[in-house]
Amino acid sequence: MIRGIFPYWYSPIIIPFGFKNELKRINKHGIYVVETNQVSLNSGVSVDYGIRKSVYNQLPCECIVLLKIK
Repeated sequence: MIRGIFPYWYSPIIIPFGFKNELKRINKHGIYVVETNQVSLNSGVSVDYGIRKSVYNQLPCECIVLLKIK
């Protein structure tokens, strides 16, 4: 009886409500805006801007970013 209601190929998908894209843009198709207030130098070789991993993962592979440091 349950197979008739839920066939083997059907799996209910749970969509999380309240998911919000954290990236801001200057215009509809344009430049992304990323804000941070943490900047640290790592022994003069590299710079860590303190951008959250969730925001970084939402960026496309190639894009132009406006970085606002507060």
